[in-house]
Amino acid sequence: MTKRKPFKTRRPICRRESIRGDAWKVIRIRRVFTLQDIADAVEADTRVVGLYIRSLCKTGVLRQTIKRRGREIGVFNTYRIAKDLGPIAPQVCADGRSYDPNGKKFIELLKEGA
Repeated sequence: MTKRKPFKTRRPICRRESIRGDAWKVIRIRRVFTLQDIADAVEADTRVVGLYIRSLCKTGVLRQTIKRRGREIGVFNTYRIAKDLGPIAPQVCADGRSYDPNGKKFIELLKEGA
């Protein structure tokens, strides 16, 4: 009797991209948005999306346009895209910098006074 080869499964054609990749696509489309807008669009937790958005703000890729104070229900900070780096999502490094895979370069942190 001949041995059969094990059945190999193929990768699914339609894979879900990372949450950050999906968030970047929505950010590029909307241009002006709130954290809740992005979290709802990519169906992710606001803490995960918020960490990514705050990291991009520190490097100047995004800019916070309206800063809300207090804990009012239904009121969120508004953000705007400052540098459209291209279709591939910027990656956040452990040291706080961002890497732009489109331009193949690092984006340094903004200075505190800037």
